Amino acid sequence: TIAGIVVTQNATTNVSTSMRIQISNVPPNIGTLLRVPAGKVFYDNAVSVHAVITDDGSVSYDSLYYQVNGGGYTPVPHDSIATGYNYWFHITPQVTTSNVDYYIVATDSVGGRSQSGTLSYHVHGLVPIATLQNSSNPGTLPACYQADSVNTVEQFTGIVVGRYAGSASSHKRPFIQDSRNPWSGIYCYGVPDTLQIGDSVTVRATESVYFGETEIVSPYVVFTHTHNNPVPAPIELTCAQFGDDSY
Repeated sequence: TIAGIVVTQNATTNVSTSMRIQISNVPPNIGTLLRVPAGKVFYDNAVSVHAVITDDGSVSYDSLYYQVNGGGYTPVPHDSIATGYNYWFHITPQVTTSNVDYYIVATDSVGGRSQSGTLSYHVHGLVPIATLQNSSNPGTLPACYQADSVNTVEQFTGIVVGRYAGSASSHKRPFIQDSRNPWSGIYCYGVPDTLQIGDSVTVRATESVYFGETEIVSPYVVFTHTHNNPVPAPIELTCAQFGDDSY
């Protein structure tokens, strides 16, 4: 706020008058905070936060503040300012199960200060395949026993134990398994033809259900760790167990 007194003098009457004026400064405006990735954040994701910050004068200071698991806020200056007052900030990857809170502060050249609301995200890690297969809803055909996490992006690791050759020569549709326990294998539809039996992989993709069968569909992010690993040993099943979807 700028305050002062303006004095004027009438040349005819030689009478002086004074008037007190006060001009209020409008602090910076911080637009909606947008996060990339917008959905699930995994342990290897750096997070970008974008906001449009404007002022009737000029912005002299800006910073994103973030904290991990309530451990106190750390300031992060902007990485770039693009055309149209687009400010970009980045948060480094955090360990699995971390909870991250963040907000943006901006100050103008005459001291006006604004602060955005506080937003949060959770850092996700690897999920056992049995968890992906879990279903609490019997459902109805053709989508019976639809997995609880269907239509979400998930990340899991395991060994490629088989490949089904689809009609498209560029895709081989592997089966991936992470243990010999029930519900520990899953079918991957449309994976590029680079995976071989015995590959140890981490897969990040969308979970889906096709005619009651859980599967993983594109878009894929596949990390291949090692090759020629032993596959889990076969499990002997009785005829009664053979019809059990858990195997």
